[in-house]
Formats: sequence, C-alpha cells, structure tokens
Amino acid sequence: MTRSEILDVVKQFLALLEGEGPVEARESRLRLLLDRLALAYHFAEAPFDARKHHEPPRADYRLLRERISSLFPNYGFYSTVLDVTNEVGESEVGVGDSIDDLTDIAMDLHEVLARCQMTSEEDALFHFRILFEGHWGAHLRSLQQYLHALTF
Repeated sequence: MTRSEILDVVKQFLALLEGEGPVEARESRLRLLLDRLALAYHFAEAPFDARKHHEPPRADYRLLRERISSLFPNYGFYSTVLDVTNEVGESEVGVGDSIDDLTDIAMDLHEVLARCQMTSEEDALFHFRILFEGHWGAHLRSLQQYLHALTF
C-alpha cells in the first residue's frame, strides 16, 4: 500500500462512521475496512519527526461513541481474553465493548488525519503506526474476532 492508500483507508473508515446506508451494508463495509487498516499497518513506514508541533485536537469521546452506537445497533459486549500469554489456561476472561473499540479506533484515526493536515504526511504515518502498536491495534484485533463470531 502506498502512503496515499493508507490515508485513504483512514478517511474511508471515518466516513463510514458518518452513517450512510443500511445497517447491514455498514457492518459489511466495516469488516472490510478493519482488514484494510490492519494491512495498512505493515506499509506505514515513516521516520519520527523531531520538530515541535502543536498537539492535534482530540475528538469528543462521548459524542463519537453516541454516534457510533446508533450506527451499529447490533453490536455490544463480548467475552475476551485479557492477557494472551504462553501460559496456557492462565489468562483471565474479560468483557470487551465493541462500541468502545470502534470509538477508540476512530479517536486515534482522527488524530492521524489531523496530524496529516497540521504537520506532515510522515508525522501522520508515524503516529498511525505507533498508535496501532500501543492502542488501537488491540481494539481492532479484538473487534475483528468478535465480528467474525457474530457474523459466522
């Protein structure tokens, strides 16, 4: 994937959360976009930009969550393993929240787009990768597993 393709899939994901079309079409499109975002991670190579930049504004979590919740009424809580380890049988089962997963992914991707507009494409892609590794990637993978179980 090229840099522009990576940023395009980010835009497509965020556009999906604007809510056009029937629920079933949104759910199907979401599964595809989550796959494309996971793939994009492998191509999001960019150096760290050491220049001082203003932090981009953060989206409002509560408002974003409310919007996402109304767009995906079939999604809810799910069981998940809290810590994946080599110690088989030692992981605790917890509760995942698909709407929180989507909201957290969207929050981080809003930041990526804001960085692209405010700083540089390199800064945006660097943060796309870092935020995936430290935060939204885990939400994406848990959500994908839940949606797979829900769908099939």
